[in-house]
Amino acid sequence: MKNENEIVESFKNLIGESNFNVLEFFSGAIGDVAPIISNVMTSFKIYRLKNRLEKHESKLKELSEKVVSVDDEKFADLLKKFLFPAILQQLLDEDEDNKTGYFLDGFGNVIDKNIIDQSRILILYDILRNLRFVEIEYLISLSSTYRSYYRTLIFNKNENVENTFDNIQFSSLKIPIESKLESLGLINTGKSISYDEMMRNFNNDLKRQKNSLPRTNRTPVVTITPFGNEFLNMFSLLDKYK
Repeated sequence: MKNENEIVESFKNLIGESNFNVLEFFSGAIGDVAPIISNVMTSFKIYRLKNRLEKHESKLKELSEKVVSVDDEKFADLLKKFLFPAILQQLLDEDEDNKTGYFLDGFGNVIDKNIIDQSRILILYDILRNLRFVEIEYLISLSSTYRSYYRTLIFNKNENVENTFDNIQFSSLKIPIESKLESLGLINTGKSISYDEMMRNFNNDLKRQKNSLPRTNRTPVVTITPFGNEFLNMFSLLDKYK
């Protein structure tokens, strides 16, 4: 690994001196796995983790500097002994390289926003871990930030612009992806309505029919929930579209 010493130094700051033995796998045999992460990790996962961290070397250095600047000892312990080891574990198990930056950006935002609610942090990271890259990209595409960005590209006649989610290959994935995002509380598809709302719509349609008016068009509109926006902000998922 290039600049290995610099990366190890960043890790020392991120995880704390007392846990520095966790870093031994960087310079030891590939088959050696740090006990804080797992005793059964394969050499493939360790190689993969090394490659991922190498590609985000500058981000690691930036996060290291942020952790060093934290004055609150309790908060620093949360970062070093709880959150960063958890992120390492998740990055070892993560199947998709594309999500690596999201995990690290979330760590940076926890520091910047001084988030101390461990349960909330874990829930947000659990959702990140359970979503595929394409599902995250689809969630992003539903945001007003992305739609504004996309409209600007169209207006400027950008020849490289392409909406992945408008093609026929994606159409078969759309319903299961939306169902998953809705089950996690990230979006509202508008398809589920209460009995009272259903009866209210029925009565309104009867009134319109009596007055020879067409029925109201109630095509469901997919929207991002407040929690969905919190998720997007937690992992800086909209930053490149602003």
